[in-house]
Amino acid sequence: MLRNEQDVAIYDLATGRKFYPDFLLYFLQAKETLQVFLEPKGGHLVKDKWKQDFLLQLEDRAILLGDTEAYRVIGLKFFEENKESEFQKELKDLLE
Repeated sequence: MLRNEQDVAIYDLATGRKFYPDFLLYFLQAKETLQVFLEPKGGHLVKDKWKQDFLLQLEDRAILLGDTEAYRVIGLKFFEENKESEFQKELKDLLE
């Protein structure tokens, strides 16, 4: 897991908006590499719903170069206060 200090931006090509997810998580599995974008949000910041919507569409809309069979780009729902168990379940399901 890497803290993204505004080094990596992701772009919504449909709208031209970009943002810098707070964390990048990489998993090397037997047949593929997963790159997961994580964005923790306090209750007062959940208003950035477009970011969550974009993250949830990443896997279907990501443009990959090279060996696309061995690589997946995934965005998860915001990690929100008081919803840690939901987030953990989503992450666990992803890795199974």
